[in-house]
Amino acid sequence: MSPQLARRLDDLRDKIGVQGLRKHRKVGPYELAPKSFDAGPTWEDYLATNPALPGDQPRRIRIYLSELGASKTERESTRRAARREYLALQGIAHEGIVQAEQFSDEHEAGPSVIFRHGADWQRLDHFMAEHGDGLPIETRVEMVRQLAEALDHAHRGQRPPSTSSESPRRAVWT
Repeated sequence: MSPQLARRLDDLRDKIGVQGLRKHRKVGPYELAPKSFDAGPTWEDYLATNPALPGDQPRRIRIYLSELGASKTERESTRRAARREYLALQGIAHEGIVQAEQFSDEHEAGPSVIFRHGADWQRLDHFMAEHGDGLPIETRVEMVRQLAEALDHAHRGQRPPSTSSESPRRAVWT
């Protein structure tokens, strides 16, 4: 199955009235939303909640897709990529970089990485596409400075300077 077809599968199943299998809608204690909210050529992101902790912050679960007909070598390559992303983010604590909390091999579609995800968080590129034209130049320059700080922090392992106030909306780098 191609990644493009995998992304459309929920819509196609809804059209013909077929429900997905419940076991494929969970990763660990987290129940996945019925549809992915973001996708790339080799992954899909799902919003997920833990029904045992109703007030808990939602999570973003990135599932790295393995083709159903993929060889064992290809599936292992996908697993290594997911594991690399998870391990690369360990130890990085910066408000502009999402935190990877867990790695899982249990989803049938492929391995997954579980990230913290605020209900109102938005990817930086999506935020800029939606609001960028209306931002004053000073705000854009400050965002570039913050992005540079986050990248420097990620590559050097330094603690970010503390900020006195936090915006209620948050654009994050994923």
